[in-house]
Amino acid sequence: MKYAAAIALLCFYVASHAQSLSARSLGAGETGMISPVVLMKPTAMRPLYQVSRPPGQRMRTAGTIMTLCGSAMIIGGLVIAGTADPNSGQTYQNSNGTYYTDGEMQEAVGVLGVIGGIGLTVPGIILWTKGAKKYNRYKEQQTSINVTGNGLSLSYHF
Repeated sequence: MKYAAAIALLCFYVASHAQSLSARSLGAGETGMISPVVLMKPTAMRPLYQVSRPPGQRMRTAGTIMTLCGSAMIIGGLVIAGTADPNSGQTYQNSNGTYYTDGEMQEAVGVLGVIGGIGLTVPGIILWTKGAKKYNRYKEQQTSINVTGNGLSLSYHF
C-alpha cells in the first residue's frame, strides 16, 4: 500500500513538473518574441536567447516519460493486487447485527494502479511514436544526399 502511494505520488510529481516545464518553455505569463530559430525572452538587462527545439522533440520526451511512469504503475499495481489477501475487504455481520469490513482494500488499490498505468501508457506510446516520427522527418530534411547523372551531392540546412 505504501509503495503504491509512493509510485502514484512520484508519477503525479513527474507529470506536473513536465507540464510546468512545458508552460515555462512556451513563455506562459511572459511576453516574448517567438521565431523558428530562437526564443527570445525579455529580461531587465538584456534578452536571453535559447536555441529552439526541433519539432517533435518535446512530444517524444513527454511520451517517453508517460510510458515509463505508466509501466511502473502497471507493474506496481499488479504486484500489490497479486500479494493482497483474498479475504481482505469482505463485509461481515457481528452477533449484534452490525456490519464491519475486514482488512484493507489492497486489491482495489492494485486495480486502480493498473488502470492509471494503462491510462498513462497508451497516450504515452502515441505521443512517443508521433514525436519520434516528426523528429526523424525534421532530421531527414536537414541532411540529404542527392545522386544525379553527373555525380553525388551532399546538402545540410541550418
